[in-house]
Amino acid sequence: MAHKAATLLKSRLERDERWSSFGTRVGQTKFQAQQTEWAFLVPPAQRSKARYLNLEPLLHWATRTLRVLDEQPAATLRHGTPERLDEKLGWLREYRAALVEWFEWHTLAQATIDEVRHQGYASDTVGRVERRLQSAASTPSAAVLRDELIAFVAAESAAARPDERLPGSSEILESAFGQLKALEGDHQKGGFTGLLLSLGALVGRLDATTISTALLKTPWKLVPKWLTENLGHTLASKRPETCQPHVTGAQETR
Repeated sequence: MAHKAATLLKSRLERDERWSSFGTRVGQTKFQAQQTEWAFLVPPAQRSKARYLNLEPLLHWATRTLRVLDEQPAATLRHGTPERLDEKLGWLREYRAALVEWFEWHTLAQATIDEVRHQGYASDTVGRVERRLQSAASTPSAAVLRDELIAFVAAESAAARPDERLPGSSEILESAFGQLKALEGDHQKGGFTGLLLSLGALVGRLDATTISTALLKTPWKLVPKWLTENLGHTLASKRPETCQPHVTGAQETR
């Protein structure tokens, strides 16, 4: 979901000439104001990775600075004159409408990511996303983005069965494998072990009823059988077999 949202944001921003010129002005302002009395108003540093999903600090800075330009609070003007403030940051007024639009794009993307990250893809995911995004689009372009996000969630959720919830974020998978490695400890260095079966328990229900049902349904003899058929010999078990000393015919007779 995060990758799809970032792709949608990237395609829009890269086609928007306002965004290109805005980025240029931001870079210029950082160099022109950082050694002046307005150094405390310089733009934040932009991240090089996942930059299209980390627009919030930059957009918040632009919105707050616009408010300073409009209201010119006394606490700010203690550090310099209105003329100097306008000289360094007055260009932001040209992007007032664009900032509203960009902020809506970012809000829509983040709200969708947050919903899927916490709830996954399920039969009710589309409805949940629609409710969260219902009032988050006041511009035509934001409404189009909202529809695209909802359509993507609907397509991904269609694969989930009625009582099933599918992960929509790699963070969930990374966390599950991290817990499995912690459970296996040093044994995971020798390849997958029988503890691989615990992965289901790490992401499933752990109430007393579920555990009781599982113990009754799956006797222990089925566990070694499954491991032999699906995992075979682990790397750790192959080493001692290979390294055992060969027995000669004379030794065998004796």
